[in-house]
Amino acid sequence: MVSPSEQMIHLQSQHISVMLQKICSDWMVYLLKQNQWFWQHWVQIGEELMHFAEEMLSQTYNDFVSVKFTDERECASIGDKALSTLVFGDWKVF
Repeated sequence: MVSPSEQMIHLQSQHISVMLQKICSDWMVYLLKQNQWFWQHWVQIGEELMHFAEEMLSQTYNDFVSVKFTDERECASIGDKALSTLVFGDWKVF
């Protein structure tokens, strides 16, 4: 049987993933309109962005939720969305 704390971690992880994926789609549109170079080098920087997202989320939630992404393209998009959220504070400005 799953403990309440494990259920909480699972639900929190799902919420983080859904939230970042939603934000990501809007940020991608902005990037594609503003910077074609970024799209061309998307896969190259995916790994770096993935690690950034993992580190930022880990610090944000004080290691309560362990976040790991496996798909390279998902890693890049989520990592970049994490960066935009950190830098601009509110993604809705775009």
